[in-house]
Amino acid sequence: MRNTDSRYGMIKNPLKIRLKNGEIVAGPWCVIPSATVTDIIAKTGTDFVIIDMEHGAHSFESVENMIRAAENEGCSALVRVAKNDEDHILHALDIGAGGVIIPHIQSRKDAEAAVSAAKYHPLGSRGFSPYTRAGGYSRHNIEKHCSIQNDKTIVCLILEGKDGIENK
Repeated sequence: MRNTDSRYGMIKNPLKIRLKNGEIVAGPWCVIPSATVTDIIAKTGTDFVIIDMEHGAHSFESVENMIRAAENEGCSALVRVAKNDEDHILHALDIGAGGVIIPHIQSRKDAEAAVSAAKYHPLGSRGFSPYTRAGGYSRHNIEKHCSIQNDKTIVCLILEGKDGIENK
């Protein structure tokens, strides 16, 4: 049984649940902007797929369809955004990503800004609109939307460059 609600997509993130349980998970990167390719990947039983917007030729429209394809098979879709940018993070999560992978983290300030952009108040400063795929396109139960999103969203940070490594 999938953890879904038609208003909110996947209410529980199966990848986050498995990680919290200490389970081993596996999944590939996908740089091909295709919902069909994502569907094929998800049908293999993989736990997640990483949709790479930094190095792939993806639009947010193609990514949204790829997320749907993954979710249809109970697979979590993580989006590697092109850069540590509040707008990129917001758009990836609003279209339904189970989490974001944020590159080019070089300082504690970068890391804190990235996490804040991915979480709603009180955990962060993510911009709010219930009229998104993640919000069920409705003002119905706004508090539930914020709570679900904060609970299920995975945030991964990629420390890059000499400064990123040295700043820890």
